[in-house]
Amino acid sequence: MRSCAISSVSCLVAPGGTLLLITRVRDTEDEPSVPPWALSDLELKQFDNLGLEQVEKLVFLESELDVKQVRIEYKTHIPHFAL
Repeated sequence: MRSCAISSVSCLVAPGGTLLLITRVRDTEDEPSVPPWALSDLELKQFDNLGLEQVEKLVFLESELDVKQVRIEYKTHIPHFAL
């Protein structure tokens, strides 16, 4: 289900566009059983596999709860025929 959502979000980014992703992350690949569904490293890697290039990544803790989060800026490539 998350793979489908990641793919859908990636498709919404225009050629040469930017995606700013802010999400909770988990240190394990085990499936979470209850929301919020934090993303794993393998799930985040799907954005790269779908043609988005990571520009910047900032890992931080949500101040009130000490929950690990990331803010990642991705860019899409501009197709050669558009140049």
